[in-house]
Amino acid sequence: MLFIEKRKNNLRKKIKALRIASELTCENMAHDLEISTASYHKMETGKSKLSLDRLLRICEILKISPSELFSSLAIDNQKQKNTQESELTEMLELYRKNESLSKKLIENLEQKLITLDKKKAD
Repeated sequence: MLFIEKRKNNLRKKIKALRIASELTCENMAHDLEISTASYHKMETGKSKLSLDRLLRICEILKISPSELFSSLAIDNQKQKNTQESELTEMLELYRKNESLSKKLIENLEQKLITLDKKKAD
């Protein structure tokens, strides 16, 4: 269920981004959809459901085809996935460097302890 909710949220964010890029306000969209501004805002923020008919009308208002909308979502999702993979790779590399430094630090401390033990023994 989380997967579906995430996709719905991404769709709403994309619609909002396209609306803003088109220099349209929530009021403009609500007027063109023949609903109240509050109803449009609820729909854009996910507090109410977005019907297929309304989605198609939104696409008309934004002058984008449904296939373009969903294609752009797929591209955005792939970019997000690539960014996440890159971040994970970077984190793994940092972990490995940290692990290596920790081993060197432990070895250094062990050597110092051995040196101190030898001095005490002398």
